[in-house]
Parts: sequence; structure tokens; C-alpha cells
Amino acid sequence: MESATIAVRPGEFVEQIIIGGRRVSLVHRDLPLDDVRLNPDNQRVQFVLSMLGHSPTKEEIAAQLWELDDVKLLLRSIKQNGGLLERIIVKADGTIIEGNCRTVVYRKLREEAKKANKENEAQAWSLIPARILPADISDKDLAYLLGELHVAGKNEWTPFEQAAWVYKMSQLYGYTIAELAQHLRKTKAYIEQLLWAYTLMRDQFLAKSKDKSDLGKWSYFLEFYKAFRRKKDAEPYEVRFVRWVRDGKFTKGAQVRKLPRIIAEPRAVKALDEYGFDEALEVLAREQPGESSRLFSAIDDVIHELRRASFEEIQALRLGDQARIGKFRQLYRMLVDLADLASFSLDEPDTKQGKRQIRG
Repeated sequence: MESATIAVRPGEFVEQIIIGGRRVSLVHRDLPLDDVRLNPDNQRVQFVLSMLGHSPTKEEIAAQLWELDDVKLLLRSIKQNGGLLERIIVKADGTIIEGNCRTVVYRKLREEAKKANKENEAQAWSLIPARILPADISDKDLAYLLGELHVAGKNEWTPFEQAAWVYKMSQLYGYTIAELAQHLRKTKAYIEQLLWAYTLMRDQFLAKSKDKSDLGKWSYFLEFYKAFRRKKDAEPYEVRFVRWVRDGKFTKGAQVRKLPRIIAEPRAVKALDEYGFDEALEVLAREQPGESSRLFSAIDDVIHELRRASFEEIQALRLGDQARIGKFRQLYRMLVDLADLASFSLDEPDTKQGKRQIRG
């Protein structure tokens, strides 16, 4: 099905794209800068605008966008090029769907030219190249289009902005986990973790934040759920985790991967509460040598595998499988030799039976 289109003027170019199975026509036109409207629903500005505590004016939206570092870099690029490399996208009523930052840059360039009494230059920045969508395009199709541009496409949003889009597609437009995973070429488990992380960060962290740099903590929240894997395993620690992040107990997202192991050691948790990640890791290394030693990490792996030995493996030992038994004897000899070299006993105190000793 083909969408309706706005009236095309002589000499104008009409571009056609497919969105959700329908052909959509976009008219290429240079629009008066004052006829296009900044969009407060834009992924990039939703958080910074929420800090204003009220419905923002167009001037406030522009001011918040201008504060972003990459927008200032964009101004230099556009000015050096003499214009846009890619047209903005607007609805038929002039609301910007894609290109809020570029529009703010054009307004800044026009303002600078006027202050410098360069009327011809100011006039040049008063028209902005645009692609105009038909009036009958749905909000769902618009959201899908933005996902193609910024999530699945080459012009990527920040990870947090991508997560916000995934959340909107799931909660507002009913896309399933499987559909989103297929569209983004990710696993279903990853999409679930993305949604959990976005909800926790938005509702319990950013809701109380007044610092724009907090958006950079996104990786902490995603790593939190990736570390625990299952929502029910992470839930008991969500509130404390938000507090740890807010209090600066972690300095980078990769540290969060160690959190399940820290939580398993009460003294390490206490160190994390009082001091931070580095101190918690030091405690963990003392209490769990496998955290800082390849040798003891390998021993931990062996202990883990011995505890989960299968019936078939045990039966093979019972039946005298010499290759398997030989491995155990080799391991035993290595343990005895290392104990002798380090001058310690392999005997282990047992409160019920006095002593338990390793035997060959």
C-alpha cells in the first residue's frame, strides 16, 4: 500500500522508501527555518529536558541540545561544508522527526551571521534542506523508521538512546522480544536484559539525577543484568546497585561483571559499601584466591566439575577405566608434591570425625 503524499512543486525531488511494508513518499524541499519545530519526544533530549521539571519551551529545547558536546562539533562540520550532507526529516506539519541537532546548528549559524551583519549569509542559513513525510504516516511507522536509521543503521544513537527505542517499541507498539531480536540481529536474552536495564536506570537512577553525565552510566546497568543473567537473581540487589552507582562505588561498567562474586562474600560486600570496587576486589582476592590467581582459579574449576560429575563418569571409574583413573592419580600426586614443596598438610580438620585425610 502506498501512502498519501504532500503536493509536489515543480523541480522538487520525491524519494520513496518502504516502512512496515508500505511505500512512503518523501518530498525534498528547502524549508524556512522558522517553519520547522523541535521535537521534545526526541530520544536524545528526553532525559535532559526531564530535568527542567516542566513542559519545555522551544527555546529551552534548543538550549539543552546546544549544551551537548557533539552538537558543537556538528556546527563546525556544517559550517566548513557550507550546509548539510543529509537532509532533516519532518512531518507534514513541520515537526522534526530526524534532525533536531542539525536544526539547532542552523539557528546558531543564522544568529552568528546576523550578529556579524552578514545578511546574505544569514539568509543562506534561513532555509534548511528537509525531507517531508506524508500527513498520514503513523507514530508506529515513525518509530520504526528511526530504529532503522539509528539502531539497525549506520547513524547510531548512543547505547542508552537505542535502549529507549527498544523499550518504546516493546511497551508502546507491542513488538515482541523475538521480533525485536530478529530486527536488531541480537539474542532474545540480550533484548530482555536491555529492557530490564533501561527500566531500572530510567525509573530508579535517572529519575533522581540532575547530572547529564549520568547518561554515561548506561553500561553499568546493562552489565548488571548480564552478570546475573536472570531477572529473579538480580532483583534482590537492584536497590543497592542503584545506590552503589549513584555513590560512585564503580568507576567503569566492566567492574560490574564481578558483582555476583562480590555479593557471595559478605566481607567483600561490606568493603564495597564502605569504600568501593577496588577495596571489595582486594577482600575477594584474599577470601577467594581464584579471583587473582590462575592456579587457584583452575582449582576452583576442578572443584566445581568434581561436584557435578555425571553418573556415566562415576560408573566408568567404578568399572576400572584406567585412562580416567590415571588422571585422578596424576592429580593426587601433583597435590601431594605441591603440599610437600610448600610445607603444608593436606589433612583437613573435621568437627565430627576428628580428621579427614586425602587417600589414594
